[in-house]
Amino acid sequence: MKMNKNNSVNIIKQLWRHAEEESHLNVYAILDAARDVRIYRKLGNYSCEYLCLLTDRLPDELAHTAPYLVKLKKDAVFTKWLIKNGWGNSWGSFALTPEDLFDAVTHFRKFIKVKDEKGNILYFRYYDPRVMRVYLPTCVAKEFDFVFGNVKYYLMEDEKKDIVAFSFDKTNLKNEIIKTIVTG
Repeated sequence: MKMNKNNSVNIIKQLWRHAEEESHLNVYAILDAARDVRIYRKLGNYSCEYLCLLTDRLPDELAHTAPYLVKLKKDAVFTKWLIKNGWGNSWGSFALTPEDLFDAVTHFRKFIKVKDEKGNILYFRYYDPRVMRVYLPTCVAKEFDFVFGNVKYYLMEDEKKDIVAFSFDKTNLKNEIIKTIVTG
């Protein structure tokens, strides 16, 4: 679903609300390039700072479908394109953290691979908003420390295309629904 300009502007404004209140926070998108073929191409076409979440050297055909951490800038062409085209399509989630790109990607790589009860290694698609919205409320304190690390907020679309903002204050998970759809 493509967003109209007013809705895109409102979503961008809301994504940066906390970052502007706490000026030390960077805004990152954790994107699943497998969700749309345009994502990987656009990363290369715009001057974005990004790193792949997978540490292995990937053949080009797999790089097109890998997850990426992208440092966003509020007024950048890529940010506007991402919200206009990806919002409501489960392309990924957003994270606000004081970490630079390299430290942030190190954090997000920690839980891209998980083990099942038989010890098999699986890829955990936590960056999919449909997964993250369900996963975070099931965590216990130790998991929150691991998943949040220095992340102050996780933000993502909900099924109504509003923003769900999660934060953890060392004792409680907080979530806030932020209305994003502008009518008229």
